[in-house]
Amino acid sequence: MIKSIRGTVDLFPDQKRLYNFITETGRKVCGKYGYRDMSTPIIEPLELFTRSVGTESDIVMKEMYNFKDQGGSMTCLRPEGTAGLMRAFINDFNHTVQLPQRFFYAGPMFRYERPQRGRQRQFEQLGCELIGEDHYLADVESIETSLQFLDSIGIDQSKIQLKINSLGDEESRSNYLKSLKEYYASRLDQLSADSKTRFERGNFLRILDSKDENDRLINQQAPNILDFLNVNSNQRFKNILLNLEKGNINYEIDQGLVRGLDYYSHTIFEVVTKSNGDSAAAAAASPPLALLGGGRYDSLAKQLGYKGGALPSIGWACGMERLILNLGENVVPKERLPLFLVTNNSGLVDDQQKEALTQQSLDIVRSLRKADQYVMTSEYQLLSGGNISKQLKRVSGRYQSRYVIVVNSESLQNQTVSIKDMLNHSQSDQIPINTLDQQFNKLNNQ
Repeated sequence: MIKSIRGTVDLFPDQKRLYNFITETGRKVCGKYGYRDMSTPIIEPLELFTRSVGTESDIVMKEMYNFKDQGGSMTCLRPEGTAGLMRAFINDFNHTVQLPQRFFYAGPMFRYERPQRGRQRQFEQLGCELIGEDHYLADVESIETSLQFLDSIGIDQSKIQLKINSLGDEESRSNYLKSLKEYYASRLDQLSADSKTRFERGNFLRILDSKDENDRLINQQAPNILDFLNVNSNQRFKNILLNLEKGNINYEIDQGLVRGLDYYSHTIFEVVTKSNGDSAAAAAASPPLALLGGGRYDSLAKQLGYKGGALPSIGWACGMERLILNLGENVVPKERLPLFLVTNNSGLVDDQQKEALTQQSLDIVRSLRKADQYVMTSEYQLLSGGNISKQLKRVSGRYQSRYVIVVNSESLQNQTVSIKDMLNHSQSDQIPINTLDQQFNKLNNQ
């Protein structure tokens, strides 16, 4: 028997409903801010991510699914959505397009990571990107949108924390990286093997993101990037924090927050779960889990070869698997229960009449479905058999329908049916078939 690839999951209807709920909620919330839906290919040129994400990033070095296609081109499965969306935008961009532009997207991404709870090698991601806006209020809008989205899917706001930092502009980062290099150089023999490799490759910011316990202790004394922000970068960050406060958005400045992608500048942020308790033991037992992250990427278009000048942008994205682990109770709408149709051919002895009853039942189902009613029947063998008791077992056991349409000998003679209410254990008088849609609309609105 062929099994699925490790790190992938099959989504049956009950699980798929959760993903659909998150996607539709994201689309609705982002739509209130003017974000419009778009999609990009799952396969992309490998160069797209070596240029944008960074050749020394963990994604490119360890996690990419890449291969040479039959035409000899290096191709990959997309590991994230922002770079592909920006590629699409600058490929089709012309000066008649008014900026800014807002886009929402959702779809599968791929990273060769160790599968664990809330993280798979194929995962569903959604996000939104605001392209062509450099004002600090755009950063505030992006953060606000992300928090409203999380609130709309029932994430308990008291159990999450917005973490924010600034990487500053190019001048600020350059000065900071010089200081960071000196700091780690004096402690190189104490760093983990991964962090030593990152140091050798000049990827100093990634060391700040290390999960190694000893690295984390060393990072506590590392230079603070906020001390290296120039006047403009510092004022920009202050304006963002001030406007978050004006919007009653709580935040925590996290100088160790760098995000795992090389295209970020200025604002970066994450929304993480809070530990269950304030002690170190509680934090170790329930470490913060990043639910959503984003930031500003003003130079990404240039990195991808865009010659049209600055194209400042900001956005965020989230993996749906982690959100599902933290969904609020009773936020996912209950499934719509179907109407159920049964046949009762008792009293009919002629096979031709029984066939006519079955055909009439199918005609009723077809007509109601055309009227946008959700209607089911039992297996066709039971339906044509006309044994009502066996069919009703399917109602209570599998479909849990409240209303059952009973088609019997009177239906053939008078073009009428009765409606059985399984909740109240009652049954209506015979009603005309051509009024069923109206009857059910009335019942559903009660």
